[in-house]
This record gives sequence, C-alpha cells and structure tokens, in this order.
Amino acid sequence: MVMAWLIAMLALPQAAAAAKYYGFWFGGVKVTSDNCSNITSKYITPNADFYPQAWYEPAENTLYVRNIKVERTGGYNHALDNENNNGLTVVFMGNNEFRAKNSSTIFLKKNTMLKSYNGDTKENTLRVWCDEYEGIHVQNKATLTIEGLGINVVSNRHHPFSAKHEEELYIKNSLVKAFGMSRFYDFKDVTFENTTFGNPYSASHTYIDISDTDPSHYYTLTLKGENKGNLYTSYFIDTKTNFTIKGDGSFTDISRSQGIRAENNRGMTLRIEGGCALNFMGYLSTLKGMTGNETLEIDDASVRLGLRYDESYEVPKVSGFISIITNGCRLIGPAGVSVGGGDVMLNG
Repeated sequence: MVMAWLIAMLALPQAAAAAKYYGFWFGGVKVTSDNCSNITSKYITPNADFYPQAWYEPAENTLYVRNIKVERTGGYNHALDNENNNGLTVVFMGNNEFRAKNSSTIFLKKNTMLKSYNGDTKENTLRVWCDEYEGIHVQNKATLTIEGLGINVVSNRHHPFSAKHEEELYIKNSLVKAFGMSRFYDFKDVTFENTTFGNPYSASHTYIDISDTDPSHYYTLTLKGENKGNLYTSYFIDTKTNFTIKGDGSFTDISRSQGIRAENNRGMTLRIEGGCALNFMGYLSTLKGMTGNETLEIDDASVRLGLRYDESYEVPKVSGFISIITNGCRLIGPAGVSVGGGDVMLNG
C-alpha cells in the first residue's frame, strides 16, 4: 500500500517553484529569475537602428542595457524603478534613452550605480527625459553613483536630479548635461571627481541647490581631481543652510557663473576647506551672503573670482557676510576686486 501511494504521488504534476524577484522594475517589467536573461516589453524598443538588449546577471547584481529606448507614461510608470535592490549596477552600452511623462523617469530607493561599459563617455551614453517630474529622483537615504558615463538628463517642469535632503550623489569620470530647474536639488552630500558638466547657453538655474532652511543642518560638496563646467550665468551653489566645500580637487567654471549664494537670516556658515580650489572665470562671479547673517570661512583653500574681468560689469566681490574668516587661504581676483560687509579676519 505504501509503495502504491508513493508511485501515485510521484505521478502527480509538481508545482513550479516561484520566480525570484530581484527588487527592481525595468521598462515596466518586474525583473525575476524567469525573465532576467532577456527583458522585453512593449515599452522597450530599439534606439535608432540598433537591436535592443537588456538582461540582468544575478551573480553580479548588474543590469546590462544596450541600444535601448524605454518610453513610459502614467503615474508610477518609471523607466527604471529600483525599489528594493541595494547595490544594483546598471551598465550602458551604445546609445540609450529613457523617457517618462507623468512620473520620475528613474526612481531610486536603494543604492544604485549607473556606469559605462568601458568608461567611454561618447561611445556609451544615456539620455533621460521627463515631462512633468524629475529626470532622476533618489530617496530613502540612498546613494546614486554615476561613473564613466555620458549622461544627458532633461526635465521640462522639474529638476533633472533631485533628492529628499538625506541622499548622496557621486559623479566620477563622466560627461554630464542637465537641463531643467536647479540641476542637483537637495542632495545632502555631493562628490564630483574628474567630471565635465556641459550646458552652454542653457537657462540660468542653479547647479547645486539646497532648499533646507534649518540652521542646524549641514550639507557638503567634495571635490576630487579636476572638474569643470559651463555654468553660463547660473549660481554654482545656492544654499539656505550650512554648506561645506572640501577635498583636494578643483572646480573651474569656464563661462560666467554668478558664483555661490548663501541665504539664511537665522544664521549659517558657508565653509571652503581642505586644499580645494574654486575658479570662477567670468565677470559675474561673487561669494554672496544674502541677509548679512551668514558667515564665510575659507581654510586652506583657493578661491579665484572673475579672471576675465570686464569694467563694464560689476566688479567680482565677496559681500554680505556677517564675518569673513580666512586661514591659510588664497583669495584671488582681478584688479579692483572687493571684499565688503562685516568683519574680516585674515590669518596666514
């Protein structure tokens, strides 16, 4: 009887094992062990004349994307949605484009890296476009890393890159263009390393914009290697609470940025330290405290204002700070550069 029962049980069809979900969606597809080797949907089409390919390697925790165009519309319909895969890497090959109309095009709740297959920023590119929301949005204290990629992010009505005051952004060895409102909005910690920022003749919106007004909060920009941008009349940084620029690298604006603006009538500090160098080449450049309650500290750093000085424009200047404290720094400007407003302490 027992043997007959065992034979009967073995003859019954076995239930298939449930597919494993890898924690993210791509092109409207929930990526699982069943579909990861070839991710397809009606929203994934060829970009130009190239055959599109997308696949995920679980052992590497890496999504590979080659010559793909993803187009999404409707609420919560992101091109890429990393909801629960910490450390996901997305590798881009060829020319790729992600588009969304009513949702953030790329939506990240976990640490994510976007990178080129071989570090070539011209050969391997990503264009991100969104109509009503952010191009790339990061939240839940996650970190977005961009490495060796040519990336162009456009938002018609919002910010190209945005966060929720607690997230990090690290951009390394990349070519970045961002169009829309303030480019990098409300990231707590930003790092630029050997990166070039484009946007010639774009609208004058701020690059790094901090809306937080709590004078007990602190935000940072770390500079590594040589970084440069064409800011074209924008502010490089516009912050409403404490902000520190540090690192042993540099940032050079090659057009006519307005420099850095700090504004908090309850008091805040803008600090530049650690051997970093800021070079604002145009005649609009300033370091500016907006209410007279801000403090500027420059410690072992170099700041250059307005090397292309033009007498027909306002003289580049440092102004509006309740106090200006320098220690072992270089503050450099053209003939006629002014330092005004509040007390000035010069040490070293």
